Amino acid sequence: IYGNDGTCSVESCPTWTSDKDSNPQESYDFDGSADYVSVDATGTSNLKITGDFTLAAWVVPQAIQSGTNFIVGKWQDTSDERSYGMWIYGNNLNCAKCHGGGEWSANCELNKVLGEPVDGLFIPGEPYHLACVYNGNDGTMTAYINGLPVGNKSGLEYGVYTNDMDVRIGNYESGHFF
Repeated sequence: IYGNDGTCSVESCPTWTSDKDSNPQESYDFDGSADYVSVDATGTSNLKITGDFTLAAWVVPQAIQSGTNFIVGKWQDTSDERSYGMWIYGNNLNCAKCHGGGEWSANCELNKVLGEPVDGLFIPGEPYHLACVYNGNDGTMTAYINGLPVGNKSGLEYGVYTNDMDVRIGNYESGHFF
């Protein structure tokens, strides 16, 4: 992530696979039950985002699990350490950013994008380019699927809560795997 290396342990490492253009070892295959990559953000200023940001990922969901299918972010519920994140919940793309630590409902904004129809937004085995773009100057967050804006939320409070939590790819905390 932006010049920072990620790590994983043997049990949690995704496997290398070909990307959408069949280039070998250009993407990871997350198993949906234990795989994730962790990027240490301690002392790394470029992962302590306080203003504008873009989260983007190519994903090929093999199945959409019930609950949160976390893609990327700095997020931990148990210690109220939430900064930013992107995930699929049910069949909806979710983009979030928090402007303060503590309680979720008081300090975070969520841009939940509903598919039309809800059953058809994410088709298993199909590639999608997902992006969440936060513009602090005008207080908006826009969600994109395959380059098209699919949802916009305005009136967001300026700023992003920063902390030393790792950036996680593929899950947060002890569950919520992609």
